[in-house]
Amino acid sequence: MSDSRTPAGRRELMRHADFFRLWLVGFKELDRNVSLSGVGKTNDDVSEFLRRLSVSRYFTDVRLVKTEEKADKDGSGTAIATQTTISFEMRAKVRY
Repeated sequence: MSDSRTPAGRRELMRHADFFRLWLVGFKELDRNVSLSGVGKTNDDVSEFLRRLSVSRYFTDVRLVKTEEKADKDGSGTAIATQTTISFEMRAKVRY
């Protein structure tokens, strides 16, 4: 499914990710169609990542497919210990 080569587009993708605010958990490429999934701290972080990919010369037709807000607890179960994150899925076409 995914090519064993490291295309320029994948390097560009990593350059645009802010690893303190957004994490990629999935990257699949088939016939230059890319599916991305990840988690951001806020909707703004996901939106900024989408914008950065949209202006990249390596990606076209970038679109947000899905977002979902999730409450992650640290195990204590208290409201104070709950952190909200945004999981997302994106699709794009890659140029290289």
